[in-house]
Amino acid sequence: MGRTARGKIVGIDLGTTNSAVSRADLPGSDRPGGGIAIFPIPQLTGPGEVSSLPMLPSFLYIPGEHEIRREAYVLPWSAVTGGFVGAFARNQGATVPGRLVSSAKSWLCQARADRRAAILPWGAGEDVDRVSPVEAVAAVLGHIRSSWPGRTWTGCPRWKPSRPSWGTSGHRGTTWPLKRTAFPWKTTGSSSPCPRPSTRWPGT
Repeated sequence: MGRTARGKIVGIDLGTTNSAVSRADLPGSDRPGGGIAIFPIPQLTGPGEVSSLPMLPSFLYIPGEHEIRREAYVLPWSAVTGGFVGAFARNQGATVPGRLVSSAKSWLCQARADRRAAILPWGAGEDVDRVSPVEAVAAVLGHIRSSWPGRTWTGCPRWKPSRPSWGTSGHRGTTWPLKRTAFPWKTTGSSSPCPRPSTRWPGT
């Protein structure tokens, strides 16, 4: 671990709609005072197309068995999984909304929901492999973690994610996907708004 690696702080804005990552050099590093730089996040922007964008749409798309060729959503750093996040996920979900998980972060703040139960996409058909809010947010964080240059965070001992500000349950709920994605755990997370899910629960 060199001085340059030790002298950086990474900030993750885990947003309900979009997420972003920035990095800055700290005093004592090889490049002190280097300012804040936005990390362009590699992501799928179409079938088999990977581009680096300043923001990662916080959407998870769960494709059907014969809907999209599996090789069309393989990322350079991982094998095929049950879904994908980012711009392509958002755009494909506009066409097939029943397979799109959106606003997963807000579900972490919903005290009446079992945040570890497979309930998303909300109202999806029986043919959709649902995921939990924790799994959906972990998919976004996992994408960020895996797409980082060199794919290691061990050289960044200080990082700062935004966290929900709507009640203690929101703060606690966000720690579950952080643990699931095995981020280094010296967090000084700040708060960001965490809106209530727009879906009304039965009987409310």
